[in-house]
Amino acid sequence: PVAQILAGAMMLEHFREQAAADAVRTAVDDVVRGATVVTPDLGGTATTEQCAGAIADAIAGDRVARSGSG
Repeated sequence: PVAQILAGAMMLEHFREQAAADAVRTAVDDVVRGATVVTPDLGGTATTEQCAGAIADAIAGDRVARSGSG
């Protein structure tokens, strides 16, 4: 799912939504570097759904942190 999600970040950049694209890229980086919820092709055991969910959670967590609420 990582490549598809990064393709979405590229689409956001094309639409000049740089902040959103940056949030997606940061979330992907955080999840992949953490290596706890990655798919077998990246050396993990997570399913596609679990990996994508972890990335979505990271994006949502970033949004909460930036808004100052939680």
